[in-house]
Amino acid sequence: MKKLILAVATVIAFAGTSCSDSGKSSVLSAARPAGDSVAARCNIRYIDVDSVLSAYTLAQELTAQQQKEMIAFESAARQKDTDLQRLQNSIQTKYQNNGYLTQESMEADMKSLQQKQTEANNWANTHQNRLAQLVAQQQQRLNDSLQNFLRDYNAVYHYDAILDKKVGFFDPSLDITADIINGLNERYTPAKEEAKK
Repeated sequence: MKKLILAVATVIAFAGTSCSDSGKSSVLSAARPAGDSVAARCNIRYIDVDSVLSAYTLAQELTAQQQKEMIAFESAARQKDTDLQRLQNSIQTKYQNNGYLTQESMEADMKSLQQKQTEANNWANTHQNRLAQLVAQQQQRLNDSLQNFLRDYNAVYHYDAILDKKVGFFDPSLDITADIINGLNERYTPAKEEAKK
């Protein structure tokens, strides 16, 4: 996405100079010729990337997968916290009821608790890193899919630039978001139901 935004910013700077009337010193001071449409002067279109990603089947599938992974992680983390709390309470109760016959047995239980806490922290860190990698890979997959589609789409329509709506204001007649969403979804083969489970 950063590459897209950087490329868009570069294209906007170029579009601001190349699309103005060559005889005018400023885009703001240039009078629009009668009957002149924006599309005729500049062969630029834009898309709303947020809308594309919310309606693109691949993005929906990847979001659902991320949510499923996050729910599983949070559930397992809660269970580990509950187990640790139960063990800590057991040690506390045993200590209060004079259940430890020796200092060594109490220290052994405390050492076991600390080891389990360390293991739980390591487990959480490992899984959080795995989730972060999954999100990064999925984001890259989405970026690649969108970039590849836009490249192929533009090979047919030959626009000077296709920009992201977030970068500026554009004439609504230049919006090709729906066309891009339809094309992406037609091109994408959804995951099989068995693979989702």
